[in-house]
Amino acid sequence: MKLEKLPTGLEAFRDVFYQHDDVVKCLEAFNDVLRFNDGRREPASLAISGRAGTGKTTLCNYLLAQHSPQTQEEPEGIRKVIPAFYQAVPAAATTKDLAQKLLLRLQVTDISGNRTQLTERLVQNLKTCQTRFYILDEFQHLVDPKKEKTHAIVRNWVKDLMNESKVPIILVGTEHLLPLLEGDEQIERRFRRRCSLTEFSLNNDYLKVLVFFVKRLKDHCSLQPGAALKTPLFGQRMYAATAGNMCATKDLFVEAADLALRSQSAEINDEHFKQAFERIQVARALVPEGLNPFTMTADSLELSGTRR
Repeated sequence: MKLEKLPTGLEAFRDVFYQHDDVVKCLEAFNDVLRFNDGRREPASLAISGRAGTGKTTLCNYLLAQHSPQTQEEPEGIRKVIPAFYQAVPAAATTKDLAQKLLLRLQVTDISGNRTQLTERLVQNLKTCQTRFYILDEFQHLVDPKKEKTHAIVRNWVKDLMNESKVPIILVGTEHLLPLLEGDEQIERRFRRRCSLTEFSLNNDYLKVLVFFVKRLKDHCSLQPGAALKTPLFGQRMYAATAGNMCATKDLFVEAADLALRSQSAEINDEHFKQAFERIQVARALVPEGLNPFTMTADSLELSGTRR
């Protein structure tokens, strides 16, 4: 059986990045981090938190795309420049394991040695690769009462690495990240720049997200919006289906658009969203199990708690 690929336009739509107010604040804080770092003083760093699906990964990918790897020709040969990179923190992280993973991100193949040797090699390569920042995702993994001793050592190592290398770190994690920082005075002091990505309430901000996605579907996939997509009821239904979660919202749009394109429809309508909701699991849907918000009346949606 030959696997079908998504249409090029739908692939492009999956990459669209809506810069709502929370994202703009994160970008401003990130720009301040780079602006305030001169490679001599203790670097300013940033912590970004948010529940799953609020757009943290999309934001990380955007930041990395603005700082892609390069090569430079120099008299002694080709130098690799890695201005930024990403690493998720494993749930069972140790300092040695994390140091080795960071070295591999810098394309260093020699990851042998003890913690001190690995740290020295890492600091040196952060300098030679001209790294401006790096992202440590899933940092909330470093809070587990059963592993507190090990995790405290890792957190202190991260702090020391930042001080020695003078390279800022962008910490990313769930809503549990901020309590972790506040419970560790040494880490907390170095991550006083903080921002959060939140889920939307059913208000004009969420409706703007829907309008943005509808326009981008028209641009990328030539799908015209059906009449139902231009009504307040569609906003209520989408909110009931997603609870204002950005990732869930985009997933429903992608699934509905795929259904429309596969049926060779010239427009995307509420029937496509009804089918999309039936095809994928949306963990935070506000309607009782077994009900589909795209078949419910406005009064039924109100009773299901779509307004906050």
